Amino acid sequence: MKDMLFSNRFVQKILNINTEIIKKNPLTGEDVKRFREGKKPRKWNNTSQSERYCIDIFQKMMEILDTIEDLKAVQIFLRQYPYPKTLRKNKITRSVYFGYHIEIYFIKLASLRDKMALLLNEVFNLGLPDKEAKIDLISKMKQTKEKSTIKFLKDFSDSINGVTRLKNIIVHKGRYDDKHLLELRMYEMLDDNKKVIPSGFLKIMASLYINKKRKIFKKNQKKIDRFLDKFFLGLNKEFDREYKKLIKK
Repeated sequence: MKDMLFSNRFVQKILNINTEIIKKNPLTGEDVKRFREGKKPRKWNNTSQSERYCIDIFQKMMEILDTIEDLKAVQIFLRQYPYPKTLRKNKITRSVYFGYHIEIYFIKLASLRDKMALLLNEVFNLGLPDKEAKIDLISKMKQTKEKSTIKFLKDFSDSINGVTRLKNIIVHKGRYDDKHLLELRMYEMLDDNKKVIPSGFLKIMASLYINKKRKIFKKNQKKIDRFLDKFFLGLNKEFDREYKKLIKK
């Protein structure tokens, strides 16, 4: 599965086209200055309509790929509890550390659906404002009806409904909790105040908890990667059709 998505034909095509656009419009010192000063991104004055189309697709596509990298990063963070003395000094226990990263995981995973809808909006050249580019509306438009990519997105949306509900609960409560994490937090609190927990017990308990989570996340990642690989491939012919139309203008 290594680099599956970056090797995808559609992803590579968009990367290659945008590489040529950048070569044609190289970054300048003025662009660097603007970036440092926090001003608006550069203006693509010398780009055609078809090139602008490719740039917009590239940006939406990268939001999806960046989210996938974030999901993978969470799994790396969960492998360890770095700088334990410093973290404990700042009251960041293992349960707090794990809970924080698991929150990030579910929020990022739930966001994939909307980011995929935004990419569809660009590839099909629907022209919807970002806030309106939702799966329910996009799936009803004449340009997208009966398209395989819409079915892929609907299937993915259905598969993560539970995650979306969990994300809403996290946002409402302000933190992620499950019964095992709460139990770990309870023992940590008792140990901080009464020192009644046997030496090494908390570390073992945390290790068992996080190993189970990592197995689930690793299994999820394989499914997500395979799904997105098919989704991107489904976009390839749709992109070719729209791109050719814009080149001819």
